[in-house]
Amino acid sequence: MAVGPATAKHRPNNKSYTDKEKARTSVAPVDSQRGQAINDCIDFINSSSSLPRSNLLCCLLDNRSLVRANIEAAQNFQPPALSQMSNSSASLAQQISLFRTRIQNRSFDDVTLRILESILASDDARSLNGVESALKQTMRDESLLVLGEIAMEAVEIKLLCVDFLVRVFAIIGDVESCLVLRYEALVMREEKATSHPGLQVSSKEWLNFVESSLENGFHSIAHHACEKAIISCGTNHVSHAKMDDILHDGHVVKKIRRLKDVAQLAISSQSVEAQAQAHLKQKEDEKSTLQVAPTLEAKSTGSSQFRTGILKHNLRKFHAYRCS
Repeated sequence: MAVGPATAKHRPNNKSYTDKEKARTSVAPVDSQRGQAINDCIDFINSSSSLPRSNLLCCLLDNRSLVRANIEAAQNFQPPALSQMSNSSASLAQQISLFRTRIQNRSFDDVTLRILESILASDDARSLNGVESALKQTMRDESLLVLGEIAMEAVEIKLLCVDFLVRVFAIIGDVESCLVLRYEALVMREEKATSHPGLQVSSKEWLNFVESSLENGFHSIAHHACEKAIISCGTNHVSHAKMDDILHDGHVVKKIRRLKDVAQLAISSQSVEAQAQAHLKQKEDEKSTLQVAPTLEAKSTGSSQFRTGILKHNLRKFHAYRCS
């Protein structure tokens, strides 16, 4: 697998193509009456249930019911017929199809990123409901596929692929996926640091990641990172490290411990808030039940009185009949 300084391509079939050849051959024909190029972009979410995946990524992304809902929404999306589309819309359809082809070919390079940027910068992309959210969900699912495909690759290839995915999610605006994959990259580096000392994650890098996660409101990710950072910084001792570096790392670790407490408090607060909302909902349901109960009782009482009246009337008629 060849990886250049500015390009990372993962191809399971080991085929080699130049960017010029791919750009010339990967544009799908856009002659469908219902804008198939755009439809393809929205519903090319593939199954990945059998792929190996990391715990945190699996926890955050593996929501099968949500994926199915997105597929159904995508299938219900009806773009305008190409005959009614403007030149700019037809061009957008070609760009979407080209981006899809390059992602599926694992052309992880700056050309693919520029295509994505041009798609999202288009006025047509902003006017087509669902395109941006479909791209987000598509890339989430593709990221799982990619992580499965590169499981046996060298760590350098893994990091290049993850870095590309992080940049894609940054362009799309999916902050959560950016943070999850950045965390994955840090963990990958930690796991290989013994044999590759240059991959060692510094305490400052962990701190920056934790602060970024907290600032964006992803407390669970921040808490995971804090725990990993404390363990990592506690076991990584360099015999020839300078005293200033040791003191600096100690200061950073203390700050990470404080941020861990902040993240834990935020998670607990969210849990308490969720419990309070559930309690309020339960009280409202009980109140509604109590309001319905008297009505049912009143209806029941009226029905009983009616039946009693009929019985008395029939008894009177019976006595009158016997007396006559």
